[in-house]
Amino acid sequence: TAMMVNGTPVSKWKSAYAEADLGEPFLIYGRAGFVEVSVRDASAAGALAVKVGDKVIANQVVRRDEK
Repeated sequence: TAMMVNGTPVSKWKSAYAEADLGEPFLIYGRAGFVEVSVRDASAAGALAVKVGDKVIANQVVRRDEK
C-alpha cells in the first residue's frame, strides 16, 4: 500500500482523473509533482472521512518515470 489515509489503504495509481471509477480513492501526481490522494468527481476528504489532524501514512513513493 502506498498510503494509509485515516486507516483506509489507498494504493491504486492513475495518470488521469478520468481513469478512475467514480468514488474510487486513488493516487495521482499533481502539477507540482506531489502525490495527491484523489477521488474522481468527489472530495477525497469527504469520501475518506478525513479531517485536519487525522493520520496519513505515506510509504516510500518513487515516480514511475524515475525508476
